[in-house]
Amino acid sequence: MRFVKAFCLVALAALATMAFLGAGTASAQHKIVLCKELVTLCPAGKLWGKGTLIELLAKDPIWLSSLGTFLCEDSIVRGLTEQEIGDPFNFDSVTVEFGVLPTPTLGLGCTGTCGAATEDWFHATFENVRLLVEAVNKYSLLFAGLILLLKCQFGITCVYRVNHAKVPIAHDGTHPLHAGINLPLENVLVTLLRQTTHSGSSLCPAESIWHATYVLTLAKDHLGNEGLAWPSLDL
Repeated sequence: MRFVKAFCLVALAALATMAFLGAGTASAQHKIVLCKELVTLCPAGKLWGKGTLIELLAKDPIWLSSLGTFLCEDSIVRGLTEQEIGDPFNFDSVTVEFGVLPTPTLGLGCTGTCGAATEDWFHATFENVRLLVEAVNKYSLLFAGLILLLKCQFGITCVYRVNHAKVPIAHDGTHPLHAGINLPLENVLVTLLRQTTHSGSSLCPAESIWHATYVLTLAKDHLGNEGLAWPSLDL
């Protein structure tokens, strides 16, 4: 009886290991794409190509620190795909805007102890933005970046840096501008560290927290074709 029980335990452990390796192998055999359909493996002809413009929107992004709470009505992230297929899947020319945005349906400004709702005082730049796949249907967005807060208390500039941020991607995002209920969603919750570069003041809080939920709402290629995009794997 003990032998049978031991054999069963070994067999179950082996099966679990094979299942885990199988999931990893499945993703390792395929590379990441942005697909025009919500599928695990993207069929031929449904891939967004190199140079596709990607837009992500966030409602009510929040910036927290001992300097105060900053609240913006909207934020938008834009970037271009560097390739059609890749692992990691890289983005280029990534820009982030808060508050007063060029699209009329977006926000009216940010409030806090820096700048004013009618001023452009919240700047962000990001690099090394890429998608990684860890297992089937398990994606993450990686990035680094620099954020500047202008015209803070006593006229100082606060500069913060985020390194190696990793944000999991879910497929349950929604947004008022779209009817879809399964859009790619990135729940950003990262801690940023004070920098004294770019005229950053040492009087600023040593850390701050950026919390925003971004939903991928638009893909647009160089031919003018528009639609939605989902992280997927190539066939």
